[in-house]
Amino acid sequence: MATTPREWLQSNGVDLSSGYSSNLQSALLVDTLKESNSALKDANAALKDLVSSLQSERDLLIDKNNKLVAQLARRLNPNEAANADRENRLSQLDLSKLPQEIVLRICLAAIPDKYQHDYSFAAGPRSPWFKWLNTRTALTLVCRAWNGPASEALYTDITFRRAGQIPALARTFRASAVVNAPNRARYVKRIYMDWCTVMSHCEKIVRDDLMYLLQHCTALKSFALRPHPVMWASHNPDAPIIRHRPHYISNPQWLLSKEGNPAYGIALASQCGAGLQELAFVGPLISPQSLNLFCLLQGAVHLKTLILGAVEFPNVQIGSSQPPTPAQVALPRLEELQLFLHNDMPRLHNYICGAWHLPVLKRLTLSGCNFFPADILAKHGEMLEYLHLRFVPSTSSPWRDQRPEFGFSRIRRCCPHIQHLVVPFLPAYNLLCTIDSPTLRYLDMWGGRHKRRVVELMCELGRASELPSLRSVRILPSALAHILPQDVPLICHPTDVSDDEVRMRTFPAARVLQTSWALLTDCGMDWGVAFLDGEMCDDDSDGSNYEPEEQGANENGDGDDEDEDDGTSWVSDSEAGDLASDDDTALSSEEESGMEYDREAVLQRYAQSQQEDFLFDDDTDGEESEE
Repeated sequence: MATTPREWLQSNGVDLSSGYSSNLQSALLVDTLKESNSALKDANAALKDLVSSLQSERDLLIDKNNKLVAQLARRLNPNEAANADRENRLSQLDLSKLPQEIVLRICLAAIPDKYQHDYSFAAGPRSPWFKWLNTRTALTLVCRAWNGPASEALYTDITFRRAGQIPALARTFRASAVVNAPNRARYVKRIYMDWCTVMSHCEKIVRDDLMYLLQHCTALKSFALRPHPVMWASHNPDAPIIRHRPHYISNPQWLLSKEGNPAYGIALASQCGAGLQELAFVGPLISPQSLNLFCLLQGAVHLKTLILGAVEFPNVQIGSSQPPTPAQVALPRLEELQLFLHNDMPRLHNYICGAWHLPVLKRLTLSGCNFFPADILAKHGEMLEYLHLRFVPSTSSPWRDQRPEFGFSRIRRCCPHIQHLVVPFLPAYNLLCTIDSPTLRYLDMWGGRHKRRVVELMCELGRASELPSLRSVRILPSALAHILPQDVPLICHPTDVSDDEVRMRTFPAARVLQTSWALLTDCGMDWGVAFLDGEMCDDDSDGSNYEPEEQGANENGDGDDEDEDDGTSWVSDSEAGDLASDDDTALSSEEESGMEYDREAVLQRYAQSQQEDFLFDDDTDGEESEE
């Protein structure tokens, strides 16, 4: 057993009461104080551990309390809480550090669907499409990290509205190749020439530069041409534009021709063979052009979509007793075909039936088709899932098929996989009892004025007869059939809305209210949205009543001043109905002399036109807009 120093001294006979032991007592006192200090340190450490554990418990309780408060706020006001959370996350987001793939997806999402806007100058200087183009250009200026993906999205979709844009874009691509900048030509995936008038004195430069673009845009997937009406009339000597200034006209047939030096059509033919997936010639093609087109299609093995306007079959040439024989056309990957076909075009009809091979055709649209194309369907309808006969019968243009019930009854054999059928409304024939197809799901009819309950009864009648898979019947508006896009039944697909749901669709010339039983078109009155064919709506049925907001039915949505034409656009809205007036306006900016321009002159004139007010909004003056 251990003894203390005091006890040891006493046991050895030392008298601690004597004076000499004072130092020893002091040493004992120091030792006692040290022991007390050590005990206090241990107690202090224990208190610190206790405080730390209590602090942790406090933090957990505070965090739990905040979560409970947030949950309670979301239950009381879910929208406000969600907005607060979203703002909190956005405030912590650094846009410059986003992955390039995400930025590219954001910029591509800014590109609207091609059916929403009117690309032509006739839409005015403040059209929605022009504002959207300025937005795409502004995305390249967000920050340095966004410039690359935004530039790719900017050049993905190219629309030529003026001939000067073609040399300007070619100059941009040539300059990037010289300075070793990123090859922007490889970004281009779609080229659309919309009402792009090429005057004869700059035709050579435009041809060469367009050929250059087609040769260097190696990723091109879509090429479309919608000529200005002045080109449609270029073969009509009575047209006013021909009578006054014949030397100004340049027909775009050189886009298809492989003849001449250089052969401009070879560039487009090379794209068709390299990977072009969509080709569209919306304007009419006369005999020489159509023959070149058929030759061009011989090598278009990658085409998935082909859109053609009125194609004139090759005529008998001078000095020959027989017309030229077009080549066989085999399109092994074509899934969609849009074509103008009338009953007075038997030679084209027979040519498509006999010389075309379309093994995987799934969607067929025949505009102006006033008869049942039984022969075409028998040849190309085996894999067909969508058939659209775009025709609205009238007194001046009636349905020519004498026995339509006989043709529609053959759909089972001609189109064994048909799912969506769009036909004209023929009140003299009960098509719902005539059409025989076990796979048909959706039936749309152009015209007709029926209430919702009548349309639903028509659907029930079809299911009870020869259409067991029928899900919906819809009435399409015939009043604006010539304005709406050809594929409006697919854009407003029946599966997009439920029984009582409605959805507004915006097109360049009209707005459409989509319901499960009809498409109702906006008549565009000043007092708001008032739909045509109002007597079709059944006030007693659900889903047919629609009360829009009190606003002008304009696409801009910025007020009345946005819709007023300032008279400086290439084609004024007030003059859009007069072809001769439009053409005079288009040509008034060109020189009267027939001298051919060189590339520098064309670019200089285009640069001068870029400074004109009609190309810019008031708040975007000076910004580049066309490239």
